[in-house]
Amino acid sequence: MKLKGSDIVSIFLVLLILAGLAAVCSLDGRERSKMNCRAVKLSIDEPFRLIEDEQVMLRIREDYGECVGRKLDELDLSAIEKTLDGSGVVLKSQVWTTPDAVLHISLKQRTPVVRFLKDGGCFYSDRDGHLFKASRRCSLDLPVIDGDLPIEFGGELPTEDGAESEKKRWLMQTLDMLETMKDTPWEENVTQISVLPGGDMVMVPREGTELFLFGRPDGAADKFERMGKYYTHILPAKGEGYYRKVSVKYKGQIICTK
Repeated sequence: MKLKGSDIVSIFLVLLILAGLAAVCSLDGRERSKMNCRAVKLSIDEPFRLIEDEQVMLRIREDYGECVGRKLDELDLSAIEKTLDGSGVVLKSQVWTTPDAVLHISLKQRTPVVRFLKDGGCFYSDRDGHLFKASRRCSLDLPVIDGDLPIEFGGELPTEDGAESEKKRWLMQTLDMLETMKDTPWEENVTQISVLPGGDMVMVPREGTELFLFGRPDGAADKFERMGKYYTHILPAKGEGYYRKVSVKYKGQIICTK
């Protein structure tokens, strides 16, 4: 098919316009690269704040360097993201610049599911077993576990054989136990969980004076079922305050002691 003269002119004009736009964009890119970063705009996902703006900026300055005042083409956005992703509370960061010479930083935080108290310190874990600390201003309604914890703060636990593998196993079993409690009466009725020397857990209920010896955090569903049977079968028969300790540590048993 032969092209008409008018078609050739139209194609030529389109190509000319596209070339012009490419040149303008290229020029704009070169001009932007010469601009200095004039500000940093930070956004952190809500509804809670595990890290404060000043902590984020301090980490960037200490691990990467000052951003404001540097040329945009000198900013290593990947390096800044790597710096921020190395922070325990940050699940994922995104960093980009805009034509107004502003560096934008968006942070997605980890979601804590439990707070651990040990040796006067406080740290959290998400559902994947990543341990991290949070801002002291942060106040979250979470289960709290204290006492002789077999784990300590130091980031995600390794999974190799040996003692560290045991720590990882304990942590994941504990997270599974808390998941079993979720959206059940135990989530509200258990007000305190403590770890005794040797690893056994003790649970303190909201009502009553009994202490429940839970044992290790494995087999949680079966143990909570037996705790429920204490309330439905044993307590009505013996009355409030008759037993001081109730053990569901051993499979298939409910051992009550005064």
